[in-house]
Amino acid sequence: MSIQSFSADRMYYVTIYGSLILGILVLTVVNSINFYNACNKSGTTIHNRMVSSLLRAPIEFFDSTPTGRILNKLTRDLVKIDDVLPRIMGEVISTSLSTIGVFIITTWSNYYVVLPSLIFLLVLYCLQRVYGRKSQVINRLEANGMVYCIRVK
Repeated sequence: MSIQSFSADRMYYVTIYGSLILGILVLTVVNSINFYNACNKSGTTIHNRMVSSLLRAPIEFFDSTPTGRILNKLTRDLVKIDDVLPRIMGEVISTSLSTIGVFIITTWSNYYVVLPSLIFLLVLYCLQRVYGRKSQVINRLEANGMVYCIRVK
């Protein structure tokens, strides 16, 4: 093999590699812009629905509920929708796609890994169900202002 053919082959593969990296970069930017727009639109929609529901509430609701509690609840919910939810959804989507990709590549290269992987996924699902229930209880207590401290043993 001559040096010129080695250099030409090398340049060919470097061009392909560079093109793939550029494509990934462009797709990542487009994905981020679309995700931002979707989160912005959903936040606006939820805000409008919350305000609409609040404006249609009966007068008795406003007589029995302090204004500060209403504003705090609306503000807390909107902060979660605007700040926390998009970040978590981005992480969930990224992690899920990475996990699916790793599972496909691993299964393709060694199909003996499928059964242990499925067992592991079942264990993770069971753990998530337990955590989900506990998290709901803590969030409910926090919304009612009843969580003063959490004791860890």
